Amino acid sequence: MMHIILFSLILISGTILLIIAVFAFRRKNVKSVRIFSLLMLAMVIHSYGYAFELLSQTLSGMYFWIRIEYIGISFYPFLIMLFSREYVDEKKIASKPVLGILFATGIMTFLLVQTNQYHNLFYSRIGVDSSYGFNVLVFKRGLWYTVQGVTLYVSLLYSIAVYIHKIAITKGSVRKRAVVMLVGAIIPVVTALLYILELLPKHIDTSPFSYLLMSLVAMRGLYRYSLLFLGGVTHEMILNAIEEAVFVVDRDGYIININSTSKRYFDPLCRLSYGDELSKYPFLLSLSTEKHIQDFEVEARHYQLKIIPFGKDYGEIFVFSDITETIQAKRKLEILATTDSLTGLFNRRFFIKAFSNIAKDGVFMLLDIDYFKKINDNHGHVEGDRVLSQLGELLKQHFPEGVHCRYGGEEFASFFEGVSLEIIYQQAEEFRYIIETINDRIMYTVSIGIVPIIINDFRQTIILADRCLYQAKERGRNQVCIT
Repeated sequence: MMHIILFSLILISGTILLIIAVFAFRRKNVKSVRIFSLLMLAMVIHSYGYAFELLSQTLSGMYFWIRIEYIGISFYPFLIMLFSREYVDEKKIASKPVLGILFATGIMTFLLVQTNQYHNLFYSRIGVDSSYGFNVLVFKRGLWYTVQGVTLYVSLLYSIAVYIHKIAITKGSVRKRAVVMLVGAIIPVVTALLYILELLPKHIDTSPFSYLLMSLVAMRGLYRYSLLFLGGVTHEMILNAIEEAVFVVDRDGYIININSTSKRYFDPLCRLSYGDELSKYPFLLSLSTEKHIQDFEVEARHYQLKIIPFGKDYGEIFVFSDITETIQAKRKLEILATTDSLTGLFNRRFFIKAFSNIAKDGVFMLLDIDYFKKINDNHGHVEGDRVLSQLGELLKQHFPEGVHCRYGGEEFASFFEGVSLEIIYQQAEEFRYIIETINDRIMYTVSIGIVPIIINDFRQTIILADRCLYQAKERGRNQVCIT
């Protein structure tokens, strides 16, 4: 009867582990979760095998199930260390050569168990004990049994050590998940210690029973702390290959991951530390309360922040992009699209668009260089271009409150909001005189027409200004004509 109870308990434990393994396998795109799934599957094989071993009546039947059990047991050291390595991202101790040795040891263990009757290297002697009211396997350890045991406990102690270190350097939900993993790693060690001290029934393999407790711990971890989804997987190679600065904040507000690119960005992003609370950095905290995509400027550089929630309220990923070059390129394109390349003034298209936004009365001015064709004919087009560029610069300096454009050829247009004709007329006379008396190797003059702005009617305004300009030229040029 007792062996039926033990069989049932182990079968229940194995079934729970199988459910966890299937659940983990569905997230097979995450490397550490795939390994976790394989480890759970190895425990399932061990548990089911031992459950049926307890029901066996003969030594040959029991050893048949032993061979099945070791399909999983043989690879415990390799899978335990590999999972812990990936979970905490520790690759110095659990290096590829070390993992290679453990995997080779697992292969050897499996083969030696299957062929033990020919060499007795794993079990030097085996028999049956019926003192419990049912048959249990009694054996004397062989040389390779000790090797297998040493590698298993080295892997478990490695796991315990790295989880303790993880707990020491982290906070928030990451620390809680590490505690769950630590408890899971300690359970089989404690069970083995109790067995060695003969505090547990002799000759009965107690590890499958410890799996029941481990499975309950794992289930709580999966439910409470999203153990598989938010394991210690950092994917450092991927994160550090990203040109953007990235850090991850868990739902408790603790920073659980930072890529190396962040250290090359602005302060305080470059000062972030693993395990810090986001509230320690007021500027970053203020950004987190804004919209999920936002642009901002720090020390004359432009950045864009994207805040990406992940999972069911598991936390957020902060992605910072330096968009300074993009902004500068955009501004250059805007300048090219809105300005005249020779004079630096607005072009005709943008000027007309700006005129359409005028909301109050003002003044419109049209200016033309007198006898500009003679300048080109006598001095060449290069000098003619220099005169146009010079005039554009002087126009901006003398009328800083105006909006100016090169309207076409040697003709310039300006408008001024909220000023009177008289004020602009006085400024235009002063400007005409400056041009007339400028100390330059090429002497030239300008004619100017000034009219009131007709709001929302550029066509009529330019017609009136053109008439005034024509009158100024008719009167002998180098004149300012006002409506």
